[in-house]
Amino acid sequence: MTTRIRRALRSSTLGVKLEGIVEADIGVIKTDGGQVTRAGRIAPSTNVLGMVSRDSGAMQMQVLQSLDTYEIVRVCQKNLGEVRRIYTDAARSFNRLWMVGNQMPVNHSREWVNGEAHTNHVESTWSLFKRGLMGVYHHVSAKYLQDYLDEFAFRGSHRGEREAMVDLVLACC
Repeated sequence: MTTRIRRALRSSTLGVKLEGIVEADIGVIKTDGGQVTRAGRIAPSTNVLGMVSRDSGAMQMQVLQSLDTYEIVRVCQKNLGEVRRIYTDAARSFNRLWMVGNQMPVNHSREWVNGEAHTNHVESTWSLFKRGLMGVYHHVSAKYLQDYLDEFAFRGSHRGEREAMVDLVLACC
């Protein structure tokens, strides 16, 4: 039953594009199963791309098949609309993000904030998500990770609304 509810939450966030100023970051989530590495082994973790709009507070989270720059560009093109600027860290995976919008990386080895450029919102999203996994679900399978990400993105995107979360969830079902 909870899987069906999470899938309904996914369908309500599909097609919603993040706009304005967006922060993007890659998170590594410990999972049962994980992804197949280049060497053919199964890694006990899965890479996830998280994006948060500073303007609207909306968020999107997507499981990545690889850390290839073109995979990240593909996911960003699918989830981003009219973007003024994209703030990321200086990871090499974000090198081609200029294809999607005006990107400004922050080199965390030298600084955490460069004027208006920081990734604090998306970093706190990872912190809350990982704490929620450990506190509520304890562990998650790689097979269902996208469902958990969709649930958390829905709750995070609607956290400022006055309507009760239960009513919002029921409206999606």
